[in-house]
Amino acid sequence: MNPQSNVLAIDDEQARTNIEAANMLAKQFEKTCKLMFSADGRSQYKTYKSIIKNNKRTTEACNFISDLTLEDLDSAIHRLDPNKSPGPDVIFGQMITHFGENAKKAYRAKHSTVDQLFYLSQSIINVIQEKPHRKTVAVFLDLSAAFDRVWRQKLIHIIHRTGIKGNALLWINDFLRGRKFSVRYNGARSKSHRLWAGVPQGSVLRPLLFLIYMNTIHPHIHSDTRIACYAYDIAIWYTHRDITTSQKALNVTLKNIAIWAKDLKLSINANKTNYCVFSTDRKHRSAFNLDIKINDSPIKRIEFPTYLGITMDPKLRFTRNIEYTANKALRRLSILRKPCGTTWESRPKTVKNAFFSIIRPLLEYAAPIWNPSSQSSKMDSIQHRASKIIIGAVSSKIKTRLDRNVAYPSRKQTQPCHHKIY
Repeated sequence: MNPQSNVLAIDDEQARTNIEAANMLAKQFEKTCKLMFSADGRSQYKTYKSIIKNNKRTTEACNFISDLTLEDLDSAIHRLDPNKSPGPDVIFGQMITHFGENAKKAYRAKHSTVDQLFYLSQSIINVIQEKPHRKTVAVFLDLSAAFDRVWRQKLIHIIHRTGIKGNALLWINDFLRGRKFSVRYNGARSKSHRLWAGVPQGSVLRPLLFLIYMNTIHPHIHSDTRIACYAYDIAIWYTHRDITTSQKALNVTLKNIAIWAKDLKLSINANKTNYCVFSTDRKHRSAFNLDIKINDSPIKRIEFPTYLGITMDPKLRFTRNIEYTANKALRRLSILRKPCGTTWESRPKTVKNAFFSIIRPLLEYAAPIWNPSSQSSKMDSIQHRASKIIIGAVSSKIKTRLDRNVAYPSRKQTQPCHHKIY
C-alpha cells in the first residue's frame, strides 16, 4: 500500500478501489497456494484416487441408523479405552499419543514452545560445559506459507500410511476438498476462488493434520543431527570438535530436507534461513564462516538467531533477548499509565488485570531458559515500576512490600515453579 496515493500495488498491478484491492489480494493468495505438479505428482494423484476408492468399497457395508452429532462424537471420544482394539475405522485409542516424535511438541496438550527451546538450549549448554568443549552449529529453517501449501492428496496418502482408514479417512478427505475463499478489504469482498491446497483456517483439525504432514521429516535427518520442531519452526544442529565435520553432516541433512520439502510441495526460503555457531572460543568464533547450503543456495551466518520468539547468542547468555524483552515491556507500560490518569481514573484491580494480560506474559515467556542470566534483574525492575503505577505510588524503597500491596508474586517467587516443571 502506497501511503501517499492510497493505492494498493502488487507486482505491476494497481488497485484504486476497495473491490479491486480485495480481488488483487485474493489472486495473490491463490497464487501463493497454487502447487505445480510433475510426472511424480500426477502419479501421486492416481495413488490418492486409488486409496479413496478402496476405502469406499470397505465402508459400503457400514450403515448408520441415525446421524452422528458433534455431542455424540465428543461423548464417544471421552469414553475411549486406549487399550481396546480398534473399531471399523481402524483407529486405535493410543494412536494420538504416537503421532509425534519426542522432538515434535506443537499443539499437543501440556507441551509448548518452551519444550523445544529447552531441548535446543540445554543440548548446546551441555556441550559448552565439556572440557575440551565441542562446537555446535545450528541451522534455523524458514518455510514459506507452510500451512497454505499443504498438498492435500499427499496428506491423505500420509494419513492412510499412519493407519487411519475407512470412514475416518473418507471424512477427512471430504473435509479438505471443495473449499473456496474470498478476501474482505475495507468492507469490500472479492470474488470466490477455489482453494486447491492448504488446511482449512480456524478449524480444530488444522494443526493436527499439519503435524501429521510435517512429521514425515524425521526419517530424512542425519543420524547424529538433532532436530527441534514446533509446527513449521525447525532448528537442526550438529555438535563436534571439528567444525568442518559439522558442516558436512548438516549439508547432508539439508540436502535430504530439500528433497523432503520438494516431495511435499513445501517452499524453503533460503534468504531467511540462517545458521549460528555456538561456542565460547573467542579466538576462532569470528572465523567460523561455513559453506552451508540449502537447494544450492548459501545460508548466511548470524550472531543472534531468533527461534520461537527467543533471541539466542553464541554463548547462550541471552543478554540480547533480555534487552529486547525489557524494551518491549517498557513501551507497554505506557498503556498502564493511561487508565490511571484523571480522564479514566480506573481502579487498581483493572490496571492490575491489564498488567497480567499484556506485560507479565512478556516477562515470563520461556523464563526457565534465560532466567539464570545475571541481567534478569531488568525484568524485576519493570515489574516494580508497574506496581507503582497500579497503586499510584510516587516512590518506594522496599520493592517486596510494594509487590505485596499489589498482591501478586514476584518473579523470584515464580522461578522455583518453572524449574520444577523443567
